[in-house]
Amino acid sequence: QRAEVFRWFTENPSPTPEQLAAEAQPAQQIAEEELKALVRDAAVEFADALDSRELAEHAGRYAVYAVKALNRKNQDAGFSNLVAVRVYPVPTPIAQLATQVTEQAIELLWQVPTHTTSGTPLAAIAGYRIFRSSGSAESYQLIATAPAAHYDDTDFRFGETYSYLVRTLAQYGTDRVESDDSAIATVTPRDIFAPPAPSNLVAIATPGRVDLTWDASPAADLAGYLVYRSEQAGTGYQRLTPAAISVQSFSDASVAASRTYYYVVTAVDREGNQSPFSSPAAAGTPRP
Repeated sequence: QRAEVFRWFTENPSPTPEQLAAEAQPAQQIAEEELKALVRDAAVEFADALDSRELAEHAGRYAVYAVKALNRKNQDAGFSNLVAVRVYPVPTPIAQLATQVTEQAIELLWQVPTHTTSGTPLAAIAGYRIFRSSGSAESYQLIATAPAAHYDDTDFRFGETYSYLVRTLAQYGTDRVESDDSAIATVTPRDIFAPPAPSNLVAIATPGRVDLTWDASPAADLAGYLVYRSEQAGTGYQRLTPAAISVQSFSDASVAASRTYYYVVTAVDREGNQSPFSSPAAAGTPRP
């Protein structure tokens, strides 16, 4: 008909049932309908909420638990087995989680917690557990433990949405306790980063044309190259290629004799981001 949950704070992690019966009072009585609502996979899952005062008062002690089941005649089956857990005040949840997107990573940043939920100073932090979800709220997965108040997530894709939360680990001797979830940060990274410029541009003039070659840009998402020309050194460049070309060479046949032309090349990625100009190359066309 109901269950009684017994709790006793003690220095002894292994008391006898007789000691528990003499010292403990039922911390919670759970009625039949409430019990039914707490069943998960044929087991009852009950959360014993401790307020900040209790956590501070009993920090470092053991909370020893046992359960009694009672029938409608108020008869009980005696204590269950006894279990003990050491309790401490936990760090306050991280209030703000910031994100910054770079070409290589989604950077997470947060303030270091300084106090526990009981208002006591937080003496030692053992690290932070980083959780990420790319779907529903139930799909958060632990992806890393960070030693300091920042983390770089390099395993991501531009255009996908990610949500993050962080928990603080506090160290009490050999024991660790974990804070509640931080505020959630959601980000959809966009590729706004220009690829590296091509290098080693070479221009060779022959009668009626100038041939260009260059070394490839190392961009992973390279789409191609654009070629520019000017008749003035360092300024006035006009694009010669209407669209990006995939090869690392170009022949400019729209040249006049006895002229000097200046060329630069840029790299373009699949998002349309364009690199800075390469180093220029000059070529003087021969006289007729």
